[in-house]
Amino acid sequence: MRLCKILCLVLIMFLSDLVFAQAKILHSPPREVYTNTPVLIESIIEGNRVGVQKVRMFFRETGQSAYIEGEMSEYMGVYKAMIPAEYVSDNGVEYLIVAEFTDGSMCAYPETDPYNVPMYLTVRRKTDTSGNALSANFDAQGGIPSNAIILSPEEGEIVPAEEVLVAVSLFTAPDVALQSIIVELDGKNITQETEITEDLISVRPKNMTPGIHTLKMAMNNRLGDPFSPIVVHFTVVRKIEEAERFLDVSSRITAETNSEQVRGVRQNISQIRGDLSGQFDWLQFNAQVLQTSLEDPNKQPKNRLTASLTSSFLDLRFGDVNPRFSEFGLNGKRVRGIEADLKLKYFNFHFVTGETERVVPGTISDVPDTLTGGVDSLEYSRTGYTYSRRLWGFRPYFGSGKHFQFGLSFLKALDDTLSVKKNYGGIRDASGVNISMDGSNKPQDNIVLGSDLLLSFDNRRFIWKTDFAVSYANRDITGGPLGNEDLDTFAPGDSVRNDTLSFQGMDIALKDIPFDLDDIGWLFIINQNIKPFFPIDLDSTGKVGLYSFLNMPSSAFKTFLTLNYFNNYFTFKYQRVGPEFVSLGNPYQRTDVQGFQVADKIRLFSNRLFVTLNFEQLRDNLNKDKSGTTTTTTFSAGISLYPGEGLPTVNFNTMQYSRKNDIETIDTTFYYNDLVPTIIDSIYLRDKRESNMTMRQDITISHLIEFGGVKHNINISYANSDRSDRVSGRIDGYQFNSMSTSMISFGVNSTFKFPLKTSLKISNNKNESGLAAEPYSFLSLATQAQYDFLKGQISLIGGYNLMNGSGLVDFSQHNVFISAYYRFLKIHSLRGRLNDTLISDRLSDEKFNDLSFSLSYSVEL
Repeated sequence: MRLCKILCLVLIMFLSDLVFAQAKILHSPPREVYTNTPVLIESIIEGNRVGVQKVRMFFRETGQSAYIEGEMSEYMGVYKAMIPAEYVSDNGVEYLIVAEFTDGSMCAYPETDPYNVPMYLTVRRKTDTSGNALSANFDAQGGIPSNAIILSPEEGEIVPAEEVLVAVSLFTAPDVALQSIIVELDGKNITQETEITEDLISVRPKNMTPGIHTLKMAMNNRLGDPFSPIVVHFTVVRKIEEAERFLDVSSRITAETNSEQVRGVRQNISQIRGDLSGQFDWLQFNAQVLQTSLEDPNKQPKNRLTASLTSSFLDLRFGDVNPRFSEFGLNGKRVRGIEADLKLKYFNFHFVTGETERVVPGTISDVPDTLTGGVDSLEYSRTGYTYSRRLWGFRPYFGSGKHFQFGLSFLKALDDTLSVKKNYGGIRDASGVNISMDGSNKPQDNIVLGSDLLLSFDNRRFIWKTDFAVSYANRDITGGPLGNEDLDTFAPGDSVRNDTLSFQGMDIALKDIPFDLDDIGWLFIINQNIKPFFPIDLDSTGKVGLYSFLNMPSSAFKTFLTLNYFNNYFTFKYQRVGPEFVSLGNPYQRTDVQGFQVADKIRLFSNRLFVTLNFEQLRDNLNKDKSGTTTTTTFSAGISLYPGEGLPTVNFNTMQYSRKNDIETIDTTFYYNDLVPTIIDSIYLRDKRESNMTMRQDITISHLIEFGGVKHNINISYANSDRSDRVSGRIDGYQFNSMSTSMISFGVNSTFKFPLKTSLKISNNKNESGLAAEPYSFLSLATQAQYDFLKGQISLIGGYNLMNGSGLVDFSQHNVFISAYYRFLKIHSLRGRLNDTLISDRLSDEKFNDLSFSLSYSVEL
């Protein structure tokens, strides 16, 4: 054969962790993200909308190794999910979006290596229009942390009138300008009655009436910069006996209905939320409910119901709970069941049991997949199913966690193989008819044993935390446990039937095994699908060595140290998670990884300047069973500048992420001519060499100016990311999936002397891919105005939004909306919104005029 024929077949493997479908996730990252404020993530699936099976968002606080999963709800073609406020901190937020399709393919955002290089959001502290920082008890948190400690009263505390004492320690806040301290009680300035010293602020208010009271304390540092205000709510009663048996109840009910039309298709969604909370004597209680019309028995539940009883020594939660044992075992996975936490200070016990996945029957094919041997051999396939999964676990732990805590945990998760029945849809598993369970969703069994240790000293300036866990997993329990006789040739490499279980140089007679595998099936199901067969490799003497124990393929270990001294918040983390570690209580824990992280957050110039440095290096292939070892290195740096009143605040972040393996050659497979075996017919080439670099920068500038009596809060941000290949000498035809994105935005929020607020935001987002035919970009404009009447009891809001997409997507969307808010009789609220949207899709030459509305009613009791 000619050389040109030999080289005509060159197949390139894409350097990505996911198999991408002919679809793309369109998403514009949010840019104005503030601490302790939920973040809404929205996306659109282009190219394969009909076959979408599931869209999920994975998020984490920057610096954490495990992701939290959140399923995105589809609302007329737009997928939405919320990152909860507790994950939005100064460290930043990372997230990614993964869409799964019915044909088994997937796509992600970001497109390349999303789990290792997720989207990063810079989180800022929000200021009000006066330039002062807002307290954490308001809608957003801001200002400089003062480190002041509230001694009395505690948030939500019930206090007899004669025992009300306000006390705040300034021992850990030495930079406070004492003359700037202002103390307010229920809006009344009581600073003159307050005793203020270098170490303590105290006041004993007079004539306290029964009811709920609010204490607010504001102060500045010696340079005049405001600290975060201190806000405490507490309840006053007449006598101690009344305080001990005081019943305080509050509730809120919200009903909402939406009717949205997108591209001519209408969808109606209704939901009702309820929240009841209160306290009686030593017991606190809370109940929350969410009922939505999106609830579908063929999907995982959308409705939520949670009730809790809390005391100083026992917490009980029922319904949908999110328990946390440790990062490796159980870490926020939703469980529909019961959670109990007994807290006796020196000895404590945490327990949970319930269902994490409910049964989804899926569908059976209308026609048989195979038809051989006549009608007596029919095979249908079931797809889209999910087995019911039960989980239970417990964690005894010692110590309160203030200075010391040591815990042991056990977690068990098991799929019910009978929950998905084979006679679904009128097709029965009978003679000559077989129903195959297609897909990768096999029933599983999993146990995790873990331990954790926490040491904390010097007012939590020194914290050392270590977690260790080992797992055992069965990837397919369809056939149940093996019989003892099947153990004869069960171990790897043992093919001789001699009534002996042989592995790693040891021989165990089957007759000496004191139990049947069936007898321990309640604890763990053992069959040929467990991996690894034996979790620990024995040393040359046939014993378990320390090295073998710490490097088990199914173990996970992490140690974490934080030091908060000399204006430095220093952290060090080392982790090793084996390739076979599995926890169904935390299914998105990254495995087959080992490495360390060093970070430091430096506070300078009386907290006017923050510098953040971070270095992390991780590698895989811990079992040495892959063709190469991949090492990832991340370096990031950030600067946050808060120069003071009248000057702009600046946040700048940069990150360098590299990914490199130790493969130096190109895989070559030769295909020979069948007629002449010595002649090469074609060559298969695969270039697995990997060395690429992702560079990312993000800068945000905020400035408050006043002009003509109008206060303008201006925000300007720019972000870009670029991924490039660093390997030289690639073969002809190799295509590297380079990625380049950039976004610039400008926004201004204005507050007038009269009750009018306006906002304007313009942004442009451009994306390029080395594998895409052309780039695509979005230009968006959003403007709105709000006018308040009757001191904010009535608000009218109107606005206009424009989005224009070009390139790979080509459309324009105009949206005009008007909304109103009415609060009446103090406890009732009514909200309404009307939208008119005009969409022009230039690719399909279609136009749509969509009218949508929403209405909600809330009552607070």
